[in-house]
Amino acid sequence: AAAVIQELTGQSAILQTYRERQKVQKLVSTEIPRMMWEGKLSPTVHFPYKTILETGRTSSHASKLYPSANGQNVDPRARGVYIPREGYVLASVDYSALELVCVAQTTFNMFGKSAHRDKIIAGYDLHAYLGARLAVEMASPVFLKFLNEEGVNPKDLDATYKAFKKMQGVHADEYKFYRKLAKPVGLGFPSGLGPSTMVEFSTTTYGMDMAKIAAERYETNPDEFFLDDVAYYAKKMDIELEWSPILLAISLAVQLRKIWLDTYPEMEQYFAEIRNMRDPSGSKKIYDADKRAAYEYAYSQWESEGRALGEMEPDAKDYGGTSLLCYNSPMGMRRARCTYTALSNGLCMQTPGAEGAKHAIIKVVRACKDPASDSLLLNKAHVVNFVHDELMVELLDDGTVHEQAMEVVRLMELGLAEVIKDVPVKAEPALMLRWSKSAEPVYVDGRLVPWQP
Repeated sequence: AAAVIQELTGQSAILQTYRERQKVQKLVSTEIPRMMWEGKLSPTVHFPYKTILETGRTSSHASKLYPSANGQNVDPRARGVYIPREGYVLASVDYSALELVCVAQTTFNMFGKSAHRDKIIAGYDLHAYLGARLAVEMASPVFLKFLNEEGVNPKDLDATYKAFKKMQGVHADEYKFYRKLAKPVGLGFPSGLGPSTMVEFSTTTYGMDMAKIAAERYETNPDEFFLDDVAYYAKKMDIELEWSPILLAISLAVQLRKIWLDTYPEMEQYFAEIRNMRDPSGSKKIYDADKRAAYEYAYSQWESEGRALGEMEPDAKDYGGTSLLCYNSPMGMRRARCTYTALSNGLCMQTPGAEGAKHAIIKVVRACKDPASDSLLLNKAHVVNFVHDELMVELLDDGTVHEQAMEVVRLMELGLAEVIKDVPVKAEPALMLRWSKSAEPVYVDGRLVPWQP
């Protein structure tokens, strides 16, 4: 198993070599064959799509009918093989902080107010804003000393944020750590993740080893950790109630969730509201008496302990029943019988972004193909890939690449604004000669030019 191999690699040079070989093998067995057709390198590889999933998003996939690949999941090491056709450059245009913009719009729609929205309108970097709160509440000695030197009251959220941004040029490592920690916290908890799931999400998705961070904090700040926080999870995971790396990490996640809720108070109201979004089309049908008893016990535990800690409601489906939660998308799609986390994540993050991005794609493709659009992009630009919030377009290199890229930006912002109506929407372009996730906007004399690695 991969987990066992990972655990043992430090003890065996052979296993370490095997691990490295497996990483390369993915390129050999998956990525390279998708670039081939009839035994030869294909001049063109297409990225096919399933148009709509439950969330409203698209899903790319490879087909056996023609040279094709999963455009949304190309191995980063293989992306550089994909280049535009001769005479073209690639433009990558994606939205800035789309998921948090969607949280801001959804909570504003529901309650008429949103701290997320207020800060976006004020031009704040929300990862840095939350990072500043985490640094204060976790008593970062470096940041607290810096605030003292700057004469900033740690309770003043706006002044603290500005000082935190200023600190990146003075204490870059401290700034990067807390801003990076803010990403799983700020993007994971709106999805309805509980503390135990947050530990895994932070580690696997963002490379923030919560167990390691918690262990280091426990060495210097043991009074921050409470067994009460983890009693529910210890019982659920059949772990003895004494400090272990995983329980320390869960306790830290409980603390992080409290800081996040204090920073964005509308989210408490959001979670209370969505728990009542019951699906009238079905009922919990659990016929097996043992399974029903197990579900009722799990639900009672969640009601008494798990709800307060942010754990998701037990899903009746896991016990032979059906889910009872549902929501409507901004465009009127009804998503029925979804789990608590699917509801939380879909309603405030994935679905609004997906529907807004679809508006954007339609506008860009029409501009590229429809003579009635009378667009600068007509017969010059070609949409070649779509990765959830990022559109990749081939632009004809005829001296108007800057104008073409800016037109794609305009249409993408216009399309998303048809769904995200009360929060500023920004898209950012980058030009490149081969596909790279690292590409950034590069301007020369105010005009966009291709980024070079």
